[in-house]
Amino acid sequence: MALLEGYFDEWVKSDPNAALNYLRSTQGSSDSRGLMSSALRSWARIDGKAALAWANGSLRVDSQAYFGQQIAEAWTNVKPEESVQWLASQPAEPISTALLEVSMQAWGEAEPEQARRWLEANAGGPATDTAKPSAIIGMARNTPSYA
Repeated sequence: MALLEGYFDEWVKSDPNAALNYLRSTQGSSDSRGLMSSALRSWARIDGKAALAWANGSLRVDSQAYFGQQIAEAWTNVKPEESVQWLASQPAEPISTALLEVSMQAWGEAEPEQARRWLEANAGGPATDTAKPSAIIGMARNTPSYA
């Protein structure tokens, strides 16, 4: 499986649409979900917006939620403020709200001070109010004083 993941991770870097469309055509195979997740996470580290756009335009709603969370977490791991800012600017729909919460929790855990500053700078907005509990959960994991 690791060899296949490496292959698709490289393919997604050069032609993400072709790699992901191929994986989508193999849905139902035992390894396709893991390979799709790995490929989308690789693409998210390069271009999170494009990875989310592909998932939202190409996958069923239930798959959008699952893979969207994978994308949001991977994107946040490399570009936390960019991912959170973009997700916070999206319409408040169930999937986009869940993705913002995933990103804020990951950012709060990895960089609690930066996440706290972002929350303070964006206080009072609906996205901030929604994301704050998730950020606190993330912050508390490594820095209990933030809880």
